Amino acid sequence: GGGGGVGGEMMLHVSCAEMAQLLGEWLAKGRNNKKVASTQALVAMVRHFQQLFEVRCPEGVFAQMSRVHQRLEEQANVLRHIRELVQLEPSTPNRLLVRAVEGLAEQKTNELMLQVRQRFGISDPKAVLERLEMCEDLSPSFQNITSEVQNILGVESLDAILPALRLALAQQQQQHQQQRQSLH
Repeated sequence: GGGGGVGGEMMLHVSCAEMAQLLGEWLAKGRNNKKVASTQALVAMVRHFQQLFEVRCPEGVFAQMSRVHQRLEEQANVLRHIRELVQLEPSTPNRLLVRAVEGLAEQKTNELMLQVRQRFGISDPKAVLERLEMCEDLSPSFQNITSEVQNILGVESLDAILPALRLALAQQQQQHQQQRQSLH
């Protein structure tokens, strides 16, 4: 709301653009005359900042300004980095950056869906999701079984299971052949 301010003054409602213009004019005049700055305008700017960023007391304005500035710098760095990653000019507007990222995400999603469809032989996205959910349900059981098989065979990776099984089967077949030969 627009209630009373300090000493019964009415709180001024100033938009960000108006505040920027006021500040610009104030700074321009202040260069020539240090006493030109209007206390009312400064109070309005501080109150507006307090309202925008939920700062309870004027003493907290500088700390909050620093946090806001830090966040803006972080966001600018992130946006600059994303522009570089998607190979856009530094002056590219944010809305075009968002469109570029959306396009890349859509392209990757389509590529992934194509790979999943080819792998599972399913073209219906719902069926793909159902198949993935089924795999997800089986995953813990599969992990437990493979861990146990790895322990029994004394191997550390899934890739080592089949060679170890083949070796164990070959050794077992050799033992059976030797036992048969010793009986005859």
